[in-house]
Amino acid sequence: MGLFDFLNFKIENGVLKKYKGNSGVVKIPDSVTTIGERAFYECKSLTSITIPDSVKIIGKEAFFRCQSLTSVTIPNSVTTIGDYAFGICTNLTSITIPDSVTTIEKWAFSNCENLTSVTIPKSVTTIGDTAFSSCTKLTSITIPDSVTTIERNTFSYCISLTSVIIPNSVTTIKSCAFFHCTKLTSVTIPDSVTTIERDAFINCTNLKEVFISRNTKIEEEAFSKKTKIIYRENMAATDIPAAVKPSLPDVSQKAFVIENHVLLKYQGTESKVIIPDGVTTIGERAFYKCKSLTSVNIPNHVKIIRACAFFHCESLTAVTIPDSVTIIAEGAFGGCIALTSVNIPDNVTAIGKYAFIHCESLTSVIIPDSVTTIEPYAFFSCTKLTSVTIPDSVTTIERDAFIDCTSLEEVTISKNTKILEEAFPKNTKIIYREETLSKTDNRKSTVPSSAPLTEKEIRNLPET
Repeated sequence: MGLFDFLNFKIENGVLKKYKGNSGVVKIPDSVTTIGERAFYECKSLTSITIPDSVKIIGKEAFFRCQSLTSVTIPNSVTTIGDYAFGICTNLTSITIPDSVTTIEKWAFSNCENLTSVTIPKSVTTIGDTAFSSCTKLTSITIPDSVTTIERNTFSYCISLTSVIIPNSVTTIKSCAFFHCTKLTSVTIPDSVTTIERDAFINCTNLKEVFISRNTKIEEEAFSKKTKIIYRENMAATDIPAAVKPSLPDVSQKAFVIENHVLLKYQGTESKVIIPDGVTTIGERAFYKCKSLTSVNIPNHVKIIRACAFFHCESLTAVTIPDSVTIIAEGAFGGCIALTSVNIPDNVTAIGKYAFIHCESLTSVIIPDSVTTIEPYAFFSCTKLTSVTIPDSVTTIERDAFIDCTSLEEVTISKNTKILEEAFPKNTKIIYREETLSKTDNRKSTVPSSAPLTEKEIRNLPET
């Protein structure tokens, strides 16, 4: 490696902080032990990378959105593949994971759309949630018998996956683990599995039947309605106890399932809903994918709207949130693509992660002066958002909070507000209230080059 090539790497104490070159083929210096956070972030020229066997950790978002990268060989020295490490590497077709790796963090290979197969070695004990989500060409996956839990969304939207063998080390299959794997026809579930959580195999429309132990707890809507559950003890599907069958709305029952003032589930089909007065918490996924819902009135006693409460209510156009609400949790209104306006009450102190992600019809937002933090991806991909009022009370706007808000041309904020890297699209003009000059590149103008980057979580949802 020549001096000129070496100067393209910013290395501190063995950590590769940043690659500054534009080569297609890159060899990382032998002195590197950690590939740091965002070291090759959005390196569009990168097609091939050689990682030396001195490297032990591939950090968060190390190769995130390297969309020309086609193949990677990870050396036997690496033990951890970090969050989003290869996320949205859309041309990555193959990956070799060595026996040294013990942990694949969340979202590590999510949205690798051309990845066709993955063999995970027996050394791996943890596969993070959403690790392989939306790998749309993935046809096969080998899960080692060292893994005990299939995490949330791990293989969701793997629409080419046809069969899965779950090893007898696994005890829990978490919610949405195989959500929308539409070509999945065969799943082997061993007796070791004690719990299959809600929506684990929902929208697996070609999964006609599944054999399972009668001792396995199957949560509500773990499987699609048409999937026949057959116990290995040769019980017919019609003999399955009601407790493990997917729960369906009964016209003779009340539309609301409420326990201890928590609205657990709305089972009705009305388009306009008024939540009962006794409710203080709208539970996780209470209105999840309620396609008929167009408007909802939340009473003044409600204090908490839990994660994904209204997630993917695609017909919801209006919601009235009372001043009593103090928490709008992550993904609460994510994917409400028809929502045009929302009022955020004065007692809310933080806009949660993914709270309004993909609200594609939302045009304006007024954030009250009680809010101090706008968390990552809060308004991600609100593509029609043209106006945001951000008060002086907001001290931090987390990374990617308004990213992909392509219609947001300018925003006015206090010069005391800390804006983390890529909080806004590159073309959004940042205007400070105390200054007459505007800054067009918020990443350079508001984050000192020496400032450490913060952790990013997540792209879709839902994680709970």
